[in-house]
Order: sequence, then C-alpha cells, then structure tokens
Amino acid sequence: MNKICISSDLRIPPLSHINDIDSLKAIGAYREVKLGIDKTIGLPLRANGWVQLFNKIKEISTCINRNYDFITRILEEEEYIKEIGCFSEVKKKVSNIFSFQIKASSWKGLKLKLSMIFKAFNGCDSTNRHELFEKNKIRNFISSSKLEGIQISENLVSRSMEEVLKKYRFR
Repeated sequence: MNKICISSDLRIPPLSHINDIDSLKAIGAYREVKLGIDKTIGLPLRANGWVQLFNKIKEISTCINRNYDFITRILEEEEYIKEIGCFSEVKKKVSNIFSFQIKASSWKGLKLKLSMIFKAFNGCDSTNRHELFEKNKIRNFISSSKLEGIQISENLVSRSMEEVLKKYRFR
C-alpha cells in the first residue's frame, strides 16, 4: 500500500487569505496542498484540481462569514447548543450550513470539527477573544495606515505600534 507523506515544511496559511488560484498554487504541489488542507480542516474536500479546490475553499469561507455569529456561539456557549435541539438536529443544521456532511458522534466531536474548520479559515481559535481582538486591531492599523500613504506589511506585527508610529511620524 502506498502511503502519502505530507512534507513537514508545508505550511498552510489561514484559508481566508487565499485570494486566487495562484496564491493557492504558491503553497506547494497540488497533492500536498490538498492533503494539507484536508488535514487542517479535519475533513476531506472532494476536489479534482486547483480550480475545484479553490472554489471549495471560497464556498466554505463564505459559509463561515454568513454564519459567523451562529458558529462562534456554538463553539463558545454550551447552553446555546442545547437550546437549538438534540445532537442530530444541531449536526444536521451545521452540515446544512456548509453543504456537506460533518461526521461526528458526540457533542465534543462536533465542536472539535467545527473548531478545526473555523481555525483553518481564521488562523486562530474562536474562543480566544483576546487573540481575535489583537488580530483585528493589527489588521485595522495596517488598513488605516494605507489610507495615510504608509505601507506596512504584516511582518512588522512583531514590532509594537509605537515603534512603527515613531518610524513613520516624521516623513
């Protein structure tokens, strides 16, 4: 039996950052990228080529954006899950959101699958509100800097905002 090894060097970026097929191809060879994405989101995407894979990623991303509040509430609030209904009803509703069946046999398994999908597209766990706030703050800072004519890359994130402001203040 042939085993497929995924290169340990292959790093899948947050899937929401993949804007076109070329950025998807830039990650690596198709087979490695597809298997890496499947492993990252915790379920196989049925795609036969770059175009189908890119379209699947965009579909899931759109589903997450449309149902963001619902998904985060499921991940964060135990009581909310129980309010929706029994396990099979919640699982069916989540599967309908994504237009494919989520395989899980328990509440914990369902939350784990949903969390993996959410994390793959957002680059962080939804339950860490501080991390989400910091990511949004940095993204907003970079965007507002562009309006002022200052080009700041995301690589400068390790620096503090005060250092960046000092550098560009007297231009």
